[in-house]
Amino acid sequence: MFYKRYATQRYGKNRPDGSSHALQFAVLSALTSSFRVRAPDLMLLSLYNLRTSDLSPLEYPTFQTVLTSLRRFRLSPLFDPPDPFTIDDRWSHFWGTLCPRILIPMQHPLTELTLHRNAHVGTLAGLSFDGLHFPRLCSLSLDRLVFEPSVGVQNFILRHAATLAQLELIMCKLSVIPVTLFTPSPSSSMTFARDESSSEPNTWERVWDCFAEKLTALVSLHVSESPEQWDQDFRYGTHGILILSDGWETDYAFAPRDTADAAALQRFHESVYARSEEVHGRGKCLTS
Repeated sequence: MFYKRYATQRYGKNRPDGSSHALQFAVLSALTSSFRVRAPDLMLLSLYNLRTSDLSPLEYPTFQTVLTSLRRFRLSPLFDPPDPFTIDDRWSHFWGTLCPRILIPMQHPLTELTLHRNAHVGTLAGLSFDGLHFPRLCSLSLDRLVFEPSVGVQNFILRHAATLAQLELIMCKLSVIPVTLFTPSPSSSMTFARDESSSEPNTWERVWDCFAEKLTALVSLHVSESPEQWDQDFRYGTHGILILSDGWETDYAFAPRDTADAAALQRFHESVYARSEEVHGRGKCLTS
């Protein structure tokens, strides 16, 4: 685990200092070098608070070889670009190239996967779950992912319906309107242009009902929509560029929740709970 260490830089924000990057590179390089002497049969690997400045040791063949024996993998990178309001090449390279390269070698043995981060990740970061399948996956925890067609989170989860027993979704957003541009207008503080040729947008109600129907092995479910009080009513992210009246830009605008979503999530919880009780009941019968 790499602990967060910050130095005050521009915008008055706390930014990571150079020593943190140097320490991380030194530790990862030493770890990879040790694998050349004797490759361990690792069962669990946790990489927390990874900075994306230089993760080249993770691409070495010696490190890739160790991944083939993993049963449990936990990954938590930090979004720490030089400019906090942009998505830089390092972040995109990590999610679009390095992350799949790390996950592919462990596809067959892996039973538990945790992917967390401190910023929402979607199409803009180049992330895609297409082609990834873990035939023994039992436990999955995803944090701050944006459900978008190009990312494929929903299909990724459904591909593991036969084995997935535990699912945790933390602060995930659902992209519902393909927005191309937000701009201020004389009549309002902002307007948006949308792709009229797109299909009807997805909703959490549809996602939850689909999961309730198809995730037939699921016995444990945890959904945390947002721990922040200000964000508790926002479950959707419209993917595009938002230009506020004061000139600041952001990558996602939010649309308020729908009561139908809450009802569908409740149905999903109830179906999982009923299955859990049934499984536990069978266990008691077998042991009695």
